[in-house]
Amino acid sequence: MTSEAATSSPRSTSERRLLALLFLAYLLNFLDRQILAILKIPIKAELGLTDTQLGLMGGIAFAALYSTLAIPLARLADRRGRVKVIAGSVAVWSAATAVCGAATGFASLFVARMVVGIGEAGGVAPSHALIADRVPPGRRARAGGVFARHPGRVGARPAARRMDRQRTQLALGVWAGRSGRTTAGAGAATSG
Repeated sequence: MTSEAATSSPRSTSERRLLALLFLAYLLNFLDRQILAILKIPIKAELGLTDTQLGLMGGIAFAALYSTLAIPLARLADRRGRVKVIAGSVAVWSAATAVCGAATGFASLFVARMVVGIGEAGGVAPSHALIADRVPPGRRARAGGVFARHPGRVGARPAARRMDRQRTQLALGVWAGRSGRTTAGAGAATSG
């Protein structure tokens, strides 16, 4: 069999499972990142926040750590294992999202959002690297496209608008935590 024939053959079950789990993790990443923007009006009213405080939580609290830790966490994933870093990141951002739902004021929500940023910093780059590791070159572009499909189109915003902020953040955090354990187990099962 030539290498061209090998790269044009159908995807394996483990490849499909990997892409599905990485997309699920990316969907959770997107939901946990966007939940503050989706629920900003109820959060502002419930916690008595100012526009400045709300802006700080949506901006600097999340982005400062997300942007500064993405490269170090990607390097850690290269050295220690991509699946481990992705699973740990899902666990961290999921727990922090659940803590956001229990926040009682600006300070506690600000710190929880910072931790969401820390967790999410370790999700995307290691996922792309894992796809590059596990998917043959002839199918890599398609696999990257499947992974990076815009998760907001899956219905995250309409679903979140139907629930209050605490139930949404707690539900996402708990559900994502369970999914993170599943992702770690499946990633270990597909490692070759």
